[in-house]
Amino acid sequence: MLAAKTTSLPELTAAEQALWLELIRQRCGLTFSDGRLRVLRLALHGRMMSRGLASCTDYYHAVSRGGNGDAEWLLLLDALLNKETSFFRHGPSFAVLRETILPELMRLRYPQGERCLHLWSAGCSTGQEAYSLAMAFAETAGARAWKARVTGSDLSLSNLERGRRGRYKPYEVRELPAVCGERYLRALGDGTVEVAAALRAAVEFRPCNLLDAATYELPPQDVIFCQNVLIYFAADDRRRIAHQLGACLRPSGCLFLGPAELVGTRLPGLEPLARNDVLVYRRNG
Repeated sequence: MLAAKTTSLPELTAAEQALWLELIRQRCGLTFSDGRLRVLRLALHGRMMSRGLASCTDYYHAVSRGGNGDAEWLLLLDALLNKETSFFRHGPSFAVLRETILPELMRLRYPQGERCLHLWSAGCSTGQEAYSLAMAFAETAGARAWKARVTGSDLSLSNLERGRRGRYKPYEVRELPAVCGERYLRALGDGTVEVAAALRAAVEFRPCNLLDAATYELPPQDVIFCQNVLIYFAADDRRRIAHQLGACLRPSGCLFLGPAELVGTRLPGLEPLARNDVLVYRRNG
């Protein structure tokens, strides 16, 4: 019987569930609490229907035979990812970035060659965080004498394509400060808005698996944001990813995490900074 004739979600045996959870964790690190197992079942249901398969086991074999770049794996992964995001999602972090961290970095970097700061949104979803970093830089005092190169990375290829286009629906820009909306967005005839061309040109979107962050080919970074991402990883993987991201920083560069993602965790070579409701580490040196 074809999956297209079935309306209920596929039931997973304990063995099937264990196989899927292990495959997903091995390939990209994502974990699923009991409350999020429905996300897995929905994703499997949608992809099995598209492939005309009724058996979770058959679909598992189809996916597991391919590698990380296999087309079917990427489609399943896209369905598994949480794409909830917004501009300036954690306001206190961006306030600390704009008012303290960026001015300090500009003072520290001033004698050293080109006036350029590198900022990375690791797990950028559909691009709002990467553009928020570019806006925060542009709104920082003294930024006109500097350049910013912002990278947005994500596992989802469709997320990255949306980020490159820089087009959003009104509800997707609801958290954006009015001054930023006026300066960096333009209204389109279909009711959507588009990020200004100059800002889009400052942001590059590239795929990245955070389990392999240490091998990601980027220049040493001044600022890395990885917020509301590590909560979907197991504790050991959270620490390992945060350590790898810290190693991607230039001396005195800063890593911003979600406020509750690694509280109290020591990371080699990184110093936690005391900021209310903001979890930020600075690389020593």
